[in-house]
Amino acid sequence: MRLDAFFDQSTIIRGAQSDDEGLRPCRARVCRSWGSKMRTAFMKMLHSRVIRLTLAALVVQALVATIFVEATFDRGTASPNAPLRPNFRLQSSEGSIVDSHLLRGRPYLLFFGFANCPAICPTTLMETQALLREAGAATHTFPIYFVSVDPARDTPEALRDFVRGFGDNVLGLTGSDEDVAAAAKSVRVYFSKSTNASVESLDHSALVYLVSSGGEVVSTFSVDEPKASALYKIRTLSVFGRL
Repeated sequence: MRLDAFFDQSTIIRGAQSDDEGLRPCRARVCRSWGSKMRTAFMKMLHSRVIRLTLAALVVQALVATIFVEATFDRGTASPNAPLRPNFRLQSSEGSIVDSHLLRGRPYLLFFGFANCPAICPTTLMETQALLREAGAATHTFPIYFVSVDPARDTPEALRDFVRGFGDNVLGLTGSDEDVAAAAKSVRVYFSKSTNASVESLDHSALVYLVSSGGEVVSTFSVDEPKASALYKIRTLSVFGRL
């Protein structure tokens, strides 16, 4: 290019730069081109980040699921929403061994207490028998298992003397401290020793557990519950084997 031609072209460019009307179309084209490139780069970056975050979330989810499964099977931990299943193998007041797994196939009631209980245990057993009679359930085919939370004092003989007055369908169960604690834990029963006025006693849950023919706790009731509600539960369990 000749030097005079260069200066002529330079003059034209400077003239265009000083002319707003002439410069505006050029600026618009440059802005559109730059904005399009930036949007493309941003979308690529965003897409790549979304993929990475999604993969990271899937990995974390898989790890959590693996940990939960291992904890469930290795430690015997049940989900909070899983149904309670009584799990025990205890000696009965008649001298036989009662295994909860062998009780499946027929519904039953389960209650935790102790023979020296001053009021709650005998009252609950009497009220439960009255409800069974009123509900129409045959008491000799609807068993009540009374699990002692005081195995040190509640021998099979002591339990036999205690449950004898409540009906032939009531069977006392006892065992070692560990076996009783495991049975209580399986249905989340609370009990602990207490001392009032220098007299040792036991605090314990006062619920009666309704266990289905499939071996699951389907409901509970207590002597403080409205009778109509307790009767409905017992009748439904008696007829259908579950609620």
